[in-house]
Amino acid sequence: MHFRSLAAISVFSVALLASGAASATPTLTIDGITIPTGISASGLLKTTENSYENLITAPGQNFQGVASVLSIGVNGGGPTWAYGQNGVFLSAVFTGFTSDFVGVPGMSPTITFTGGGTLTYYVSNTDPFANFPLSGCGTVAQCQAAEIAAVTSSTVFLQLTAVPIDAAGHTLLITIPSLAGNTLGSFISASASAFLSVTGGDAAQYFNTDTFADIFAPGGTADVDFIGGANSTAAGPFQVSGSNNAYANAIPEPVSISLFGGGLAAMGAFVRRRKAKKA
Repeated sequence: MHFRSLAAISVFSVALLASGAASATPTLTIDGITIPTGISASGLLKTTENSYENLITAPGQNFQGVASVLSIGVNGGGPTWAYGQNGVFLSAVFTGFTSDFVGVPGMSPTITFTGGGTLTYYVSNTDPFANFPLSGCGTVAQCQAAEIAAVTSSTVFLQLTAVPIDAAGHTLLITIPSLAGNTLGSFISASASAFLSVTGGDAAQYFNTDTFADIFAPGGTADVDFIGGANSTAAGPFQVSGSNNAYANAIPEPVSISLFGGGLAAMGAFVRRRKAKKA
């Protein structure tokens, strides 16, 4: 009776812990960044970001910039982490996107990019944007390089590589709507879209989920859906500022399984001790 009571309590406790974990959105903390975990067709996880980037006006230009991740949370729900929480800061650098076509200003021009392109998130214990915008760093190009260096001098949290999103092999699309006064040099309400796949970083194993269908990507799927918006408002060394969202899923750790396994292990040890005493 004593053993049966203990066994029942152990199983009941494990069941309670497992059900408690299932009743709320589970989270996972990597490098001090707490993210929601789980799988959803539209991406359970959503980032909110501020970005600063260079102005593209002709083919052959490299599109690059930096971003600060203001928050991470459940898509359609509340945040699980905010910038500076747990004493860490999450920032990003994107580069390697080469413009191959620039449309007609004032007529919904679409700027298309090839060359792959990368988006890399970095985690740091200091705020790389604390002194942004930079001053006294030289030319515009030198100041851009200095800001990028301030972000990249830290730990790689997640490295992503853009994958093709159309039959022509483009990896990024930017559209400037045909609003009055919109030109390539001065515009508002531009939008950007890209799909990316995980290629490295401390959080890589958790974000490699093939969440989003993309028939043009290798394997037909991507891990991250990136949607951005921007205006040609100068932001220090960068000529464009905007806000972005990245949608993804993170694979949850098998908490309930580990709890159940721990309960079984404890029960097994108890049985062995009882047998040893009888012997």
